Amino acid sequence: MLTDGIFPFVTGGMQKHSYYLARFLSQQKVRLTLAHCVFHNDEIPQHHPNGFENIELDVFKFPRMCRFPGHYIFESLQYSRNLFRHYQHRLSDFDIIYAQGFTSLAFTPNSGVKLPPVIVNLHGLEMFQLSGYGKPTLSQLMLRVPAEKVMQNADIVQSLGGKLTEILQQRCPPHKIQEMGIGIEQKWLIDFSNIKPTGEVRQLLFVGRDEFRKGLHLLNPVLTLLLQNGYLFEAHFIGPIPERNRVKSPHFHYHGIMKDENKIRQIMDSSDILMVPSISEGMPTVILEAMSRGLAILATDVGAVSTMVSEHNGILVPPFIEDVLKEAIRYVLDTDSSKLQRMKEYSRRHAENFTWEKIIGLHMELFAKAKALSVPA
Repeated sequence: MLTDGIFPFVTGGMQKHSYYLARFLSQQKVRLTLAHCVFHNDEIPQHHPNGFENIELDVFKFPRMCRFPGHYIFESLQYSRNLFRHYQHRLSDFDIIYAQGFTSLAFTPNSGVKLPPVIVNLHGLEMFQLSGYGKPTLSQLMLRVPAEKVMQNADIVQSLGGKLTEILQQRCPPHKIQEMGIGIEQKWLIDFSNIKPTGEVRQLLFVGRDEFRKGLHLLNPVLTLLLQNGYLFEAHFIGPIPERNRVKSPHFHYHGIMKDENKIRQIMDSSDILMVPSISEGMPTVILEAMSRGLAILATDVGAVSTMVSEHNGILVPPFIEDVLKEAIRYVLDTDSSKLQRMKEYSRRHAENFTWEKIIGLHMELFAKAKALSVPA
């Protein structure tokens, strides 16, 4: 398994996916060699994460170059070359290569070494999604080149589902694409009896960074206007949101960065609705986590969000449109308490379909399919 870091040494959705996938593969008695990295100014970890005792771990430093347009692409290529040089003399030991992001860039059919079947997972495919500016950004256009290269060289391209499959279908032969979502641990599932009763004052929650694609710049004015129009609610925010972008109101509560999952669950357990107004996404783990705690979901229909959210447990809206977002939030604030409670309970039931205990079985089927590709007909 080639990764660009694993949780908790590197944070991010892809890194968390790598962590859980590796851990649950180990439980399935898969003999796994995992390559991961830390950034140039971080110490090489001297210990294994919990559950990794039977995994062969190789740690690398992620290359750092001078900052110039496209530097991340060149850093990713150099990292992949480092991985290839490290493993090229033992590639025949492996049945499958599973590569996250751009880590397989140097693992090409013309590398001079026979490769086992390669599965790539590009996760959110943000380079092919809308940017919010009406046209692709320079960064997106540049990232499309390595993305298309790893897809071209892969035997199987994993899709997280939803609109991500549509993106891949425009760029890959159908036989290459395999849908497979992410998961959460079963311990996240709250007992139905503990789901928060829906009160008159709705508790709203946003979890994420203050970056353009997360849509906080759209959410803040909508919530402010609804307060001015007499709607009563409490809005909670988890994530590194700077003071300059915080709304000054006693109804807005900022909890900052939270790494303690128990504290995150406590805030989710006191909330009714998770708000995900993103402009682009992959398959946000936070939606699954909120569903598992019995929250209704208000989200934009981007990435693989539609595999998790429907009219049964929330509302999907198109991205970018502030008026549509306002009407959607108004709708959930006006929704009858008993109806909203049914949405929350449906979220909790639907979350059971995304536990790693179930998802790992689908991955084992995927790996068996990939391994069969190397067997002569």
